[in-house]
Amino acid sequence: NDNQLSGNTARENRQGGFIVDGSAAVRLTGNRGVANGSDGFLVTSSTGVRVEDNVAKDNAIRGFAFGNVTMSTLASNIAAGNGEGIVLAASSGNTVVSNVASGSTTSKAAGVGIWIREGSTQNVVRSNTATGNQNGGFYLDASDDNQLIANIARANQGDGFGAWASANAVFTGNSSIANTSNGFLFNSSTRLRVGANVAKGNGPDGGNAFVFLGSSDLRVEHNVAAGSPWACFGLYDGTIGVTLTGNSASGCSAGFDIGSATGNTLRDNTANANIGGNGFSLGNGAVANTLSANTANGNNNGFLLWGDASQNTLTGNIANRNTSFGFIADAAASYNTFTYDTAYGNGVLDAGQSGECVGNTWLHNHFGTMDGI
Repeated sequence: NDNQLSGNTARENRQGGFIVDGSAAVRLTGNRGVANGSDGFLVTSSTGVRVEDNVAKDNAIRGFAFGNVTMSTLASNIAAGNGEGIVLAASSGNTVVSNVASGSTTSKAAGVGIWIREGSTQNVVRSNTATGNQNGGFYLDASDDNQLIANIARANQGDGFGAWASANAVFTGNSSIANTSNGFLFNSSTRLRVGANVAKGNGPDGGNAFVFLGSSDLRVEHNVAAGSPWACFGLYDGTIGVTLTGNSASGCSAGFDIGSATGNTLRDNTANANIGGNGFSLGNGAVANTLSANTANGNNNGFLLWGDASQNTLTGNIANRNTSFGFIADAAASYNTFTYDTAYGNGVLDAGQSGECVGNTWLHNHFGTMDGI
């Protein structure tokens, strides 16, 4: 306990460069772990450890790794060209702040930038950067009650940010830019708070800005999504009970796309200028969702219900100057309700219904007049 290692270099060792095990109040500062056969820096079964201003480069497995570590700090370190950049496993109550993880490679290990793994709880991951990693920027995996705040994921292969089988996490103020797959992926997770994040230019290999798969009870508020080839916001695979409020979507194939998702609420969101795409699209398996006070201008269709979308409620929404329809129920979309919606100046019709649709209700809407009267 109570030791300090500063200004040392561990290079080309068969196993790890620096190992701290079963210790407390140890400090590692200004060290270099380079081209070791396992980890650059490994801390296990320890508490109160501070790892700051170190460099881990070209190590075969991980640059920096915590295993069963509590109340410790990783700050202002650089992890470059390792198999994985920074990994926490079964570690809780730690702070990971202002680190850079780049160039993690799948030829050595998983290729992830920063990875919070199984059983890691109540960690704060703040103001870190993950760039150019071969298998994603930031991943939260089977770990609850963590906070990811003001991090940047840029130009990674795979997703910028991902969460699997995790609960009670907070994602706020993060930026996901030009990653090859999804900007933010949330899979089989619950009770997440996703707010004030930015996703731009993700998915050139096919992806969404924000995508929710099999997740529930999420609050998604005031995020900005732009320029993905698939949906800016996509809800799929049984996602239920998600509330999206005050989000902005532009430049995607659909601003907000709902399929096989039930009982979700979209309120006060904006989907504009999804050129060639739709502002809000509800397709096969979209059931009993509520859309209110949303705006869709300058898309292909403003609000499109298709496939077997049913029992959805659209009220108080606005769709102006879309190239095709403002509001359309198409294919077999049935038993949906449209009330107090407004559409003006759309290219084909302000509202319409076609295909095998039955049982839709249209009441008190204002179509075809700019002031909605």
